[in-house]
Amino acid sequence: MHDATKEIAMSELKALADFLQPYHDEVMGLERQALDALAKGDTEAYTASMKAKAEKMKALYPLTLPYLEKLPAAQAKPLDRTLHGFSASANNGLRVNSPFYWSALLWDDDAKPGDLDNLQKFINSLLQADCQ
Repeated sequence: MHDATKEIAMSELKALADFLQPYHDEVMGLERQALDALAKGDTEAYTASMKAKAEKMKALYPLTLPYLEKLPAAQAKPLDRTLHGFSASANNGLRVNSPFYWSALLWDDDAKPGDLDNLQKFINSLLQADCQ
């Protein structure tokens, strides 16, 4: 990759990360709302917040396309696959109408308290690639 192309790609990776970080924060805010509701015994509010989390994740992929289209195809393809996977997983959870599925979105099966979710890991990888 030429230096100018590399600079553009790094700039676009940062732009994608800058878009994704507040989006992620909103998604995790919905998850926190759900967990707070569950702690108070409000299963209806828990379910509503988890569903909102899934709906927000389902909507993510098309919002990222303008960023991906500015990247070289070889660089965009794996990012596209990951972002599409996030949305497709959320869509599956909504299709089966499963609050458990919604709660597991973005988390590895063996995640422990304090672990990063997969969207945050993805954002961090974009920022690391931008620094290289």
